[in-house]
Amino acid sequence: MVTPRQRSAKKSERSSSRLPLLKCECGAEILLLPDLKVMNHAIEVHVLEHRKKEKDPDKAAAAAARVRKILIEQLLRKASEMGK
Repeated sequence: MVTPRQRSAKKSERSSSRLPLLKCECGAEILLLPDLKVMNHAIEVHVLEHRKKEKDPDKAAAAAARVRKILIEQLLRKASEMGK
């Protein structure tokens, strides 16, 4: 017998698997949002996390640029797929 809590967990699991996500090379996932300003903020917050991991300023800038590029490319690809 399935309890209401289990049913709710399964429903939540199914709906969350359908949500479009951006996936970073570090394994982090960022929910794709329809508001571009908020989406940009989410990407920049994550980019800052990568930047803080690097002690060398040059490596930090390179890591930030790489991660930003990867996430923005995914964002544009997924947004164009959603429009079809």
